[in-house]
Parts: sequence; structure tokens; C-alpha cells
Amino acid sequence: MAQDPRAYPLVEALIRRSRLPWYWVTALVTAGLVLLLTLAVSLDGAIANMLEWEFWFNYLDGLLLIPYTVMVSSFMWRLRIKAIQAFRPLLAIDDDAFDRLAAKASAPNRRWEWVFVLIGVGFAVAMGQPWSLAWGAGSLWQSVYLVIAGTLMNGLLFWLVYDTLAGTARIARLSRQAMKIDILFNTELLMPIARWSLGIAIGWVGGISLSLVFQTQESLLKGSTITLYAILVGVTVLGFLLSMWSTRNTIARAKRRELTRAHENLYSYTDYDSSPSDNVGDGHEDIDGDVEFEFFHPYIYVKAEGHAVYGDLRWENNGFPGGDGIVYRYTGQAEEPENGNDRNVGYALVNIDELWAKRHDSDIFYEFSIFKGDDWGNNKANAPWGWDDKDDGDVSAEQFFIDPAYLVAYYHDGLGDFSHDYIVQFQNE
Repeated sequence: MAQDPRAYPLVEALIRRSRLPWYWVTALVTAGLVLLLTLAVSLDGAIANMLEWEFWFNYLDGLLLIPYTVMVSSFMWRLRIKAIQAFRPLLAIDDDAFDRLAAKASAPNRRWEWVFVLIGVGFAVAMGQPWSLAWGAGSLWQSVYLVIAGTLMNGLLFWLVYDTLAGTARIARLSRQAMKIDILFNTELLMPIARWSLGIAIGWVGGISLSLVFQTQESLLKGSTITLYAILVGVTVLGFLLSMWSTRNTIARAKRRELTRAHENLYSYTDYDSSPSDNVGDGHEDIDGDVEFEFFHPYIYVKAEGHAVYGDLRWENNGFPGGDGIVYRYTGQAEEPENGNDRNVGYALVNIDELWAKRHDSDIFYEFSIFKGDDWGNNKANAPWGWDDKDDGDVSAEQFFIDPAYLVAYYHDGLGDFSHDYIVQFQNE
């Protein structure tokens, strides 16, 4: 990130200008507040009161919440930067373009920061009503301290409200960029975003809990106090949910994109290393990759959840996405996997006649070729006679199943002349 203080949020910029670590700044702010309070009490001639708990109970909220806000804002900022950087391997742009996008996403709007600081100051005046404080002898300087501490505390608090919501909106905008992820991408890449979301919740819940310690039952029932805590709780929930929602939407969009692409396209593969397969080339449709074999059986890769089918993912060499997966091999006997990482499960082939004969069974099919079901959406899966490439031109959905010779000849060149007669050809009668 840029070193220009203007590239940082207001509090972080002040910390950077001090050239001290955030924890030293937090300690110095705390010490400064204690010294200011001590000076005020001393000027009022009431230094002995500092030995009583009731005295500290009236002042500890500012003494603790102001340093806490400084500390937690720095904590949130660092988590946000890590969340922004987590998008680098996910976005379909080069490093220079990402650096520009990240700088824009992390750059503060100083004008709005100061607007919210002033709103907090106004709220402090309205809630604290400094004109109602004891300004007479013996309490004058303590009242001055209360006004200063209350103004600073609420100014920082409302600034943090803005910073949290603005940061959430910027992360959400990043998550709407074009992503180079598929349905089984490594979700560990999104962990910094999840940690940032959790950090928001922890930071705000901690501040709310800390402030409640110094509230009396009478003060909690005041309208101004109820309003303040409603704002704080709302920001906590909204910041956490919106940030997590953007992460959830990132994954959901990747899944929808992958499933749409897989379910609306028929992929073609050839064996580049054998003849005549290596003669087959692009025609109306492209060859999508090279298929490999294990003892004359082609490797076929089926992704979890959406069951998208591919022929060139090379999981046998590169490993399964996420580390676990099931390997089926033809044995003539159908078996169930022992767990989600069983690497040797047998399967058998069943005559498609059995399913074709039930193609009009309303207990199985919602309509012709569409299975009846309500898992992950209503009636989403298709039988083979409903598999269709949505942009393959003059080929109907049924021809994949009923007339595959025509489909293959139409799709690809280099096949030569071959018979389109069938020993068995299914007809929908």
C-alpha cells in the first residue's frame, strides 16, 4: 500500500504520522487521558476523590472506549487490507490493474470521514447536554474534561461507524468483479475476507460490551442511550452480514457460472496420441481437450454438487480440488464408497432401456426428459435425451441420445465417411 497518509483512514493516518506502532499510540492516548483527568481534578482541588471507586466509575467509559476505538480501528484496517489483497489471485485482471483497483478500494473519503466525526460531536452535545453540567467551583475543570472526552469519544465512534460501513461496501464491490474461480476453487483463499467479517463483529461487540459496564439502569432507559445502542447493534449486524453476504455471493456466482456453462454445453474430447482420434478436429463445435485412458477406460471428471462433467482436468495427476474425492473403476459390480475419499469404488453398467421405458412415468419425470425433484431447486436434472448444447445450431436436444451419429458428424471434421445406421435406435413414440 502507498505510504501517503492520505491513503489511510483518518485514525490510521494519525497513527502513521506519529511513526509509532499502534499499541504505543493506544498506550499514549490512554496515558494522556489519565493525565488530563488528573490535571482537571487537581485544578478543582478534588484530588482525594480519585481514591474512590465511584469517581472512576463516572470517568472510565471515556478512558477505556477512546483507546479501544483507536486500537480496534487499526485492527480492522489491517484485516481489511488482507481481505482486499485476498482478491489478487481471484480477479481476472493483471497485477497492475489489481494494484489500481486495490488502491481505490482502500482509499478513504476524507470529507465523509469528517462529516461523521462532526455528526458524532453533535450527538455528544445533544446526549451529554454540557450546559446541564456543574460548572461551579470544585467541578469546573472536571466538567471541561467530560465535554472533551465525550466529544472525542462520540466523534471517534461515529467515524468508526462510517469506516466500517464504507469498508464493507468497498469489499462488496470487489467481490462483484469478474472472478477466475470455478465451483471447486480453494475456499481458503477467501479466509482473509471471512476473518475481516468476524473482526468487525468482534470489534463492535467488544466495544458495546465494554460501554455497558459503565451504564446505570437509569441511563440505559434514556432515549438517547437507546438510540445510540440501536445504532451500534445495527452497525455490528449490518457490517458482519453484508461482508459475509458478499463472500457468499462470490461463491454462489462461481457455482452458477460453472453450472450454467456445464449444463448448457456438450464438451468434446479426443485422444491426441492415437489414430484416428487425432484426426478429428473442430467443425461447428470445438474440440475441448485431450482425453487420457486407464486400461482403455477414459478418465472422466465429475465435479461435486453440480455434477458438471469434463474430460481433461487431470485430477489423477494434480489431486482432487479440496484434497478429497472418489475414484470409480469398472468392475461389473456396483459398490458404495466407504467415505468421501474412497479411491477404489467399483461400478457396473445398466442398460439405458430401463430408464427409457419409464420416460413417461410422472412419478419420475416432471415432463419429458426432466426429472422430478426439489433438491437445490425444482426439477433441475435432465435425462440423457434432454442433454442439449444451447448454442450448437441445427441440432435438437434429443439427437444427442437418439441420433448421436448425426450430432458427431455435425460437430466435428476429420471423421471421414461412416454409417449412420443403428443396430438399436431409440424412438420417442
